[in-house]
Amino acid sequence: MNEKAPVQTEHADPQTILARMGDGFLAVDDSWSITYANAEGQEILRASMSDDIDTIDGRHLWDSIPESRDTVFYDRLTEAMTTQEAVTFEAHYSRVDKWFEVRAFPSDSGLSVYFRDISEYKSLAQERQDSLYALQQLYSISSDGAKEFPDKATEMLALGCEYLDIPNGFITRIEQGEQRVVHSVATHPEVQEGQFVPAG
Repeated sequence: MNEKAPVQTEHADPQTILARMGDGFLAVDDSWSITYANAEGQEILRASMSDDIDTIDGRHLWDSIPESRDTVFYDRLTEAMTTQEAVTFEAHYSRVDKWFEVRAFPSDSGLSVYFRDISEYKSLAQERQDSLYALQQLYSISSDGAKEFPDKATEMLALGCEYLDIPNGFITRIEQGEQRVVHSVATHPEVQEGQFVPAG
């Protein structure tokens, strides 16, 4: 009877797995000295630190980034270390101008921290919120029965310029081969009310 050879299964060690992660990871001991950071974690830490360094390991987290003591990061990570309870939060870090989703898991020997860059998600969410606000304002202006159309047009053009961050907003009418500006909140002299050009 032939016996099959046992299947050899390779398991990557935890540090190898963390090193392959796209998200940032760092570990600190109970005195806040950095004991490990993967490549993404090191990149974020170096961008946050006030001095150029060759190695991250062994650096005191808060002493290396002193301005972080006045942030949500310091408050929530200190909370996790003190209470020995995991925390999850989102916060913006101005030094690198990014939003992070942070998950921190404490133990008797320190803290493991995972942080994911969610700046793009936050930007899209803000754009959706701004768009919804603009639509609500447009509806409010257009449905106001107490205002005449010229006033509504001026307010809507101003709102459009603010939302799109452009200097010129105007409405034209084409009559008898001419395109004439009939309403304008523009700064450009050629698109003021009453200006016209051939429709062609």
